[in-house]
Amino acid sequence: MTTELAQVISFRRLLQDRASTRLERFPGGTALFNDEFRLSFSHNRLRLEEAGDGVRAAELAAICDELLGAAGHAHRSITIEDERTGLRLAPDFVAMGWVARRDLVMVHRALPAGRAGAQPVRELDWSTVRPMVEETVRRLKQGKGAEVVRQLVDRNLLVRRAARLRHFGVIVDGRVVSSCDLYEGGAVAQIEEVATLEEHRGRGHARAVVRAAVEAAQQSAHRIIFLNATADDWPQEMYRRLGFEAISSLHELTRLPEG
Repeated sequence: MTTELAQVISFRRLLQDRASTRLERFPGGTALFNDEFRLSFSHNRLRLEEAGDGVRAAELAAICDELLGAAGHAHRSITIEDERTGLRLAPDFVAMGWVARRDLVMVHRALPAGRAGAQPVRELDWSTVRPMVEETVRRLKQGKGAEVVRQLVDRNLLVRRAARLRHFGVIVDGRVVSSCDLYEGGAVAQIEEVATLEEHRGRGHARAVVRAAVEAAQQSAHRIIFLNATADDWPQEMYRRLGFEAISSLHELTRLPEG
């Protein structure tokens, strides 16, 4: 693991650990639990931290069944931090009925010249951004029910336990239509929660808010600025055009509750 990647992984772990109400070690990793946000898969999952050819998907799934099941969770979720281990195990998880997603770890190198976007980007407070985040969640397949929406929206604020949380957005006709978050801590900054309402896409808003977050991180003198991008989705190309480079990948493995 390069020093740069090690710092990214360390920063991610810090955010995750401090957003948890309970941590439990298992061979090769840590189980993360948050009893305040039980409906958030990302806050109730296993994190495989150690690489090794001896790790088997069936054994890891069994540990997940034991730990998440004992906590009363119907879902199963695992993050594999080591790229090679994730590539090796993902097909086995898929064969067992899990859903596999590969996320690129992309580090920023240099901003291209040019305009940020047609609409100005503003740094906003949470109360201004929250209605758009709520709307985004409601449009998700799983975004049904008031408590589901509340937990999937308010879980974003858990970042504040470990880092400075800033929001950037584009406002059209008095309404936030595109936004992203910036997590700042020490030498590292992470850009997350990039979203644009569907009817406002294709106008450069996402590119503009990400660029504004990068510029803010640079002004704060963070040495590493990174984000995660789904490997088989189009936003990664936008991030490349904004100067991000993939240095590794993480694997997210999920088994949804039946029914």
